[in-house]
Amino acid sequence: MSGNKLQKGVIGVKRRIAVFANAWSGKNLSDALEGLKTCAQEQDYDLFVFVSHAAPGMPENEQREEKRIYKLPELDEFDGVVIFSYTMNFTELVTDICERAARVNVPVVSVGTKLPGLPYIGMSNMESMCELVEHLVTEHNVRDVEFIAGPKDNENSGLRVEAVRKVFSKHAIPYDETIFHYGDWGVRGAMDMVREILDKRKDHLPDAILCANDNLAMGVCTVLENVGLKVPEDIIVTGYDNIYDGQIFYPSLCTVGQNDYQVGRTAGETLFRYMREGAVEDIVIPNRFIRNQSCGCPNHEVDQLRLEECKKRFYENMRNLEFGWSNSWISQAVLSSSNPENIRKNLNFYFKNTTMFESGTVYVLEDEKAKQFLAQEENSVSADGYSEELEVMAAVERHEVVPIVKIQRRELLPGYQKKENDSRTFLFMPLRFKDWVFGYAVVEDWLVSIGNGKMKIFLDIFSQTIEKLKQNIALEYLNNKLRDLYTRDALTGMYNRFGFDSEGSRIFDDCLQNKKNMMLMFIDINRMKLINDYYGHLQGDVALKTVAEVIVQSIRKDWVAIRFGGDEFLVIGQCDCEDEITEVQSVISEEVKRRGKAGSLPYYLSVSCGYLYFCPEESRSLDSYVKQADSAMYEIKAYMHAYDEELKEFVEKCSSFSEP
Repeated sequence: MSGNKLQKGVIGVKRRIAVFANAWSGKNLSDALEGLKTCAQEQDYDLFVFVSHAAPGMPENEQREEKRIYKLPELDEFDGVVIFSYTMNFTELVTDICERAARVNVPVVSVGTKLPGLPYIGMSNMESMCELVEHLVTEHNVRDVEFIAGPKDNENSGLRVEAVRKVFSKHAIPYDETIFHYGDWGVRGAMDMVREILDKRKDHLPDAILCANDNLAMGVCTVLENVGLKVPEDIIVTGYDNIYDGQIFYPSLCTVGQNDYQVGRTAGETLFRYMREGAVEDIVIPNRFIRNQSCGCPNHEVDQLRLEECKKRFYENMRNLEFGWSNSWISQAVLSSSNPENIRKNLNFYFKNTTMFESGTVYVLEDEKAKQFLAQEENSVSADGYSEELEVMAAVERHEVVPIVKIQRRELLPGYQKKENDSRTFLFMPLRFKDWVFGYAVVEDWLVSIGNGKMKIFLDIFSQTIEKLKQNIALEYLNNKLRDLYTRDALTGMYNRFGFDSEGSRIFDDCLQNKKNMMLMFIDINRMKLINDYYGHLQGDVALKTVAEVIVQSIRKDWVAIRFGGDEFLVIGQCDCEDEITEVQSVISEEVKRRGKAGSLPYYLSVSCGYLYFCPEESRSLDSYVKQADSAMYEIKAYMHAYDEELKEFVEKCSSFSEP
């Protein structure tokens, strides 16, 4: 890991800071980000906050897609970086961010984990955890413990483990390393560990089970209650972090709390001072030990907290119901059509008018590889980073739609510009389903969603919606394939008679309803029977494909070409000028002859073209007009047989052959 060498007094001019964190830290993180946001506002800087839910217990491919968001920003576009390193779960992510910042000489401040050469904002993990263990030993006579820790190589978890060692050694309490159980911060894993501990220690329960964070502690309490053990009467349980859920939990958790808001604010102040002065001192912010019900200490404050929580429940339930409706509307907006333009229109309309995001600023950007994947053009997305070009699926800036449909990855936000005295905070979140990426979403001033869990709900529902969209597109793709098999001629790729029934009728009905002129052109290969009889059906297929290619390339894109049967072709389309028809008729006739000669075919290839130009009448059917166009073609055919000298020579040549 490399530090940054800064010139004293050099301040960036982009006025934006990149922030990296893991959203599983919940309200602790959102509170810290609020402190950082306050500091950024005072300095008139924008915050670009990149978060994910990457966790060690996830499948590797899903981890990879969650981690992708951290590779999104080009750090030379920022004046500084703040990493909430204690939340990140993966050392390699922190290392990569620091190295990228060092290469472009952008200053970095680390929060929670000491990194070589970088300013550090720490919390008194060791001291406060020692205070908790000391309390258990001296006030509750705890001598026998089990410790549910985080990953063995995690610095903060390691400090909490070391605090147990330190206090037990101080009081000469015997222990061995088997009391420490290392996991991945997952609650389910912690619950499994507790069951194993209880199975192993049926005859002699531990005095206490200590946990490296509050979520693990609540999982442990749940297991103990399910097997009939009471906390703290039978076993004391403690946590760490003092999260809100742990405070209103029953019993409320004995834990350690940190001043998260102050941590974030101090991180911002340190970064700006580092940018001005080129060197700063590390800062450690004291944590505080909190006695509580899960260790056996009374705490009447939590009763009031629970009462307040009850009062909020009705309002929150209504808000959550509205939030659920909003997410359902997102699904409806995305799934109402497989057409990207319709999806973009629907999403922009929704985000412009919803109250789900109070700032009125929401962006949804689609990765170019994901777009190809959705369209069945790719089997997988790129393994690292995002595509250089991104599709803008939704862009609403303070309740106004931004009319931009594509951006370069470096831009991050469509049309973004830093405005003076208008400090803003953007939350960047990865959009994925299982092990493939879709893109990312950005919402302004939505830090609270990290703490109340709404961000995770939004991402999960959006991602599941994208998977349904992919399924719909795949189904539509298969249906189109089946429709093509049913309505397309296998040899030429043109519509067949079934295709004529649908496409021909569509054009005819449109012209009839809107009183538009249209055309029908019948095209027939001259002396096709001789080609098949004397040169074989493979050569006959060559003739058919050659003529079909000429027809498709010669007509307008809104006209429809049909292999009507055998060697007969039909073209149908709306047309306002008969001269255009005669020009196409001539082009097809001459180009077929030219292709036949240029391709050194052993036979003379030519066609007869007859057409009908008309305005449909309600009293007549399409079939009646087709028969009329067919008659016009046969008049041309009779003329060709009588007067085309090259065609006559071809017939004479065939008559000189022996019987086929």
